[in-house]
Amino acid sequence: MSFFPIEQAPARLNRSELAVPGSQLNMFQKAADSDVDIIFLDLEDAVAPDEKETARKNIIKALNEIDWGGENHVY
Repeated sequence: MSFFPIEQAPARLNRSELAVPGSQLNMFQKAADSDVDIIFLDLEDAVAPDEKETARKNIIKALNEIDWGGENHVY
């Protein structure tokens, strides 16, 4: 819990959403460079059961190493 008031971000419409399978490393940078409103790195249906552990590691690495934002991105 925060003891400081946090200003809420203004509501805005999301025009596009991109799902990227956690097992597809080659798609991470392309997704980060795209002009979509939301990117989610999928660990569920898009990843085969025997690839889920590797996909989790891929996503952790990508979140730490890839620049997912930019000057024009709103979080």
